[in-house]
Amino acid sequence: MNIKPINYKLTHYYAENKESYDVVFSSKLRPEYLSNIIAHIQFLTDEISHAKELPSIEIVSLLKMFYDNDIEILDDNEVAKFTIDEYDNWEFYCSVADQILKNENYIRKGLSSFIKKMLLNQEELLHTSIQ
Repeated sequence: MNIKPINYKLTHYYAENKESYDVVFSSKLRPEYLSNIIAHIQFLTDEISHAKELPSIEIVSLLKMFYDNDIEILDDNEVAKFTIDEYDNWEFYCSVADQILKNENYIRKGLSSFIKKMLLNQEELLHTSIQ
């Protein structure tokens, strides 16, 4: 069975600069599963650092590395069949965060340490730009 990719847009309602934050991509992951995985990544990130979050492009990179290596970043002008807003996704799954974090279908070896490295890199970039 050949699964056809779906075009998605990952965005954030409270992003200051939406144009640079929105990411359009294609994936063979189904919408419900994808939103669960994104919630898993969001909750892992929050466990690591309550004060930081990952930009959409970094979340899509993690999706590609750990869940669907066929993901392709598309041009912004591509039409997305589904939009996933990070704020809405967080709010929707917040009451079941523990179940999302412990669900074996979403856990990937090395994901937490990779998120830590991404957040550390953000911190280093911030200190470099301040000096």
